[in-house]
Amino acid sequence: MCFSICCYTISSATPNTNIGVSKDVLSQRQDFTLIKTQNNEVLVKEMLNKISDWILTLDLSSNNITGVKDTLRTSIFINGNLARVLISNYKLSGKEVYLQEALKWCDTFVSLQHDITTSINTIGGYWDTGYSQGKFDHFLLRIITS
Repeated sequence: MCFSICCYTISSATPNTNIGVSKDVLSQRQDFTLIKTQNNEVLVKEMLNKISDWILTLDLSSNNITGVKDTLRTSIFINGNLARVLISNYKLSGKEVYLQEALKWCDTFVSLQHDITTSINTIGGYWDTGYSQGKFDHFLLRIITS
């Protein structure tokens, strides 16, 4: 369903078309054909492969992505979403390299868990978000344990 919507959105994104036009209105256009939709599905798959191949260049499994201008390189949320893209594309393309890189990031994510004693005196875990490169989390931990 999502993939169909994505293909449909791209197929409707032409200079003479409003994205907000309903599917019924667009389906009445003479140039909105099954062939056009199939071509856009190929286009979307090619685009997703290019995005996934780019993600492979970032050293995602280290959780410290490289080759980007952004200063936020260790965010578990951003990097987790990049891993999700790879897993999704593995499901669509069957390319094992995407799955393997995503799983390597998952292994790294698990290894980044910090142990903490909970309020009921059991062991719990938390992750540094990566937003402050750890400084805020360590500051917060000092406040909690003081």
